Formats: sequence, C-alpha cells, structure tokens
Amino acid sequence: MIAAVYFTHEETCPPEKMVVLVRECEAKDTKLIMGCDANAHYTCWGSTDCNSRGESLLEFLAATNIDFLNTNSRPTFRNAVRKEVIDITLASRNVWSEVMDWRVSEEVSMSDHQHIVFRLGEQSTLDQLIRNFRKTNWVGYREELKAKVSFFPVTYGAAEDIDHYSRILRDIIISSYENNCVFRLKRPSKGAPW
Repeated sequence: MIAAVYFTHEETCPPEKMVVLVRECEAKDTKLIMGCDANAHYTCWGSTDCNSRGESLLEFLAATNIDFLNTNSRPTFRNAVRKEVIDITLASRNVWSEVMDWRVSEEVSMSDHQHIVFRLGEQSTLDQLIRNFRKTNWVGYREELKAKVSFFPVTYGAAEDIDHYSRILRDIIISSYENNCVFRLKRPSKGAPW
C-alpha cells in the first residue's frame, strides 16, 4: 500500500484517517509506505526543533509497527524565510528492507517542498548490506531512542501488556539503531585465486 497524507494544522496529529489506515494495514500485515507533509517537527527525523505535533506523531509511531525513513537533516521544505524537515516518509517494518537509497533530492522541484527519492525492490541476493559500526551515529541513536522511549508507558495493567510493550520496546531499539547505522555493501567473494 502506498499512501500520501497531508496533516492540516486544524486536525489532530496524526490525522484520524491515517490512524485508521495504519491500523488496517497492521491487522492485515499489509506493507505500507506513506509520504507525509506532516507539518510536525522532531529532531529525530531531522527537524531543527520539536513541537507538540511532532511529539504526538512520535508517540503514535512508537505504539505501531511504523517508523520513519528520513535519514538526514537535509531540509524537505524551503522558502525565502526558512528551511525545515516537515515531510516524513513512513514505512511498516515488513517493508523496510525493500526501501533503499532514501534521500532528499537536490533537483529543482518548482515547489517549496523538495522531492524525496528512494528505490523500492528486493535486495539482490548477490549483494549484502552489512553494518559499519565505526560510522554509526551513536549520539543520534541515543537521542532518537530517548525521544521514542519518553512516550513509553511506565505502568501496565496485565501480564499480556508487559509482553506487548516489551515487543514494542525491542522494535524501538532496533529501529532507532537502524536509522542511525551506516550500512555498506558487501559483495560475495569470488574465492581464492588459486
């Protein structure tokens, strides 16, 4: 499922129609990629500051299998007065491995919003992405993890709640790391020359 969502300033953040779509895709285990003109600021997806809309969106994402794909702080919105990251690409965890080369394009867009570009497809079986631990943005990882965990509940009603929230916490830790980890391409070796 591919969707585009505009968050108006008058609506709650995230919009109710988006919440319904995310819940439906989760229930059916449908792969979801969503481009959002969110008008929601949060430093973990590259904004220069945080606002209440960003906090609401991050709190919602922390309780779902959806996370943002934005990987740097290159502005997605530019006009004569300001530059900001307000356009967010969201994806369900069951499609992350198929989204490659996410970036904000330098191409002139004829709009105050920049083009967001990525490739979609299965990773080649000949190529393998491996983590480059030395280049991991550990400061960004800690900041993103702290921001996401700040919305985590501190009390639980039943034992099932603990299991549910422990799975969500595991996913938050993994996604925060993957959003700040640098991957490099490892090609299979051709074997020894002899």
